[in-house]
Amino acid sequence: MVAARGVRLAQVVTVVGMAAPLLLVDRGREAWATIACHLTATAGFLVLAAAVLRGTYRPRAAEAFVFAVALGAVSLALTPRLSDDIHRYVFEGRLVCAGVNPYLTPPDAPEVAHLRDASWQCINHKEIPAAYPPAVQLALAVAATVSPTPFGPKLVFALCAFAAFAALWHFLPRLGLPAQHAVLFGWCPLLWLECAGEGHSDALAALATVLALWASTCAWPLLAGGCLGLATASKFLPAVLLPFLARRSRRVWLGFVVVLFAVYAPFVADPRAMFAGALEYTARWRANDSAFAAVHWLTESVMSPWRAGGGYAGWLAGCEVQRLAKLPLALLGVCLLARCWRRQESPERTAFVFFAFFVACAPTLHPWYVVLLLPWLCMRPSLWLLAFTGTVALAYHVLPAFHASGAWHESTAVKVLEYAPFYGGLLWAAGTHA
Repeated sequence: MVAARGVRLAQVVTVVGMAAPLLLVDRGREAWATIACHLTATAGFLVLAAAVLRGTYRPRAAEAFVFAVALGAVSLALTPRLSDDIHRYVFEGRLVCAGVNPYLTPPDAPEVAHLRDASWQCINHKEIPAAYPPAVQLALAVAATVSPTPFGPKLVFALCAFAAFAALWHFLPRLGLPAQHAVLFGWCPLLWLECAGEGHSDALAALATVLALWASTCAWPLLAGGCLGLATASKFLPAVLLPFLARRSRRVWLGFVVVLFAVYAPFVADPRAMFAGALEYTARWRANDSAFAAVHWLTESVMSPWRAGGGYAGWLAGCEVQRLAKLPLALLGVCLLARCWRRQESPERTAFVFFAFFVACAPTLHPWYVVLLLPWLCMRPSLWLLAFTGTVALAYHVLPAFHASGAWHESTAVKVLEYAPFYGGLLWAAGTHA
């Protein structure tokens, strides 16, 4: 009875923490209050996760899904304020519905002025065309059809999050894990805050990747490849899992290529233009990085004396520090994947390793990027890493100053607090699964 009361109290704390930002006037300008609410919700979630992992609490499917729906519904009621991406989502969905290629037509193009509304002014970097891959563009078109407002993407990606939760609930038993471990994904406040609250698209890539691995375990290689193709057309990162799925059946390649071609085909007018927006963002943007910050600092320290003395030349002369700093991390990523290949790791284990590496080494890590790691925490659970889904919201500490003056200033002390659970979780995982 005591344990049951504790579970109910934790559920109440989680919902209250998720709902409390509804009382704030502007969650972006009141970022610290928003962070406090998110940490409160995550604390309740961690109590529930610990009970599930210990086996003292085994929710039935009905209870699990009703609670996920409650979290999603509360988040759908939030007005997006932590990111301005939603305005670009809405406009690009409108472009696709109008038959305009968003990779060739930036938001400030005069020929699409008739598609603008009041929110158009809130789009960032209007001169840059679409950066999101084509599966996201198609989803945004669906969202624009449902509602030509921010609610459209919020609803579509909330449904993707819920579908991914349902897929995990049925997939995990095939791996010998309890279905209840799926609540580590479906009850995570970060998932609903970012996908249903802010309308970010990462739930689509997470859903397609989970479906790909599920189909692979069911010996449906064409479907597995097709789902992975859809995941890659949503976010490029899942493509690294292709060789690991193809190891089970070469027919995975066929499904992958067919779906990838089908999704890209409507947008391929100029192949280079399709990646221009994405390349612009990856080349210029850097925010909330951890390991990359250290490598960037080291690279800059090495190159600065050469520049000062005029002693560096050749191909190094044309390299920006940010681009050069990516090289050792890219090599490390390749080495990690090669190690997984040599050890014949499962696709599920490889996904955990790679997406954890991505979180650690990305030059830009917005909180919603962590959604890509969430499904694999159901298979390799760690309360440390689940705690990071709460502390990653500390990345929003820059917003009050940004709204007030346009200055983007990250506090090193805050970033240390933010990433401490993540690196603690990686050390724990390395020690227990060595």
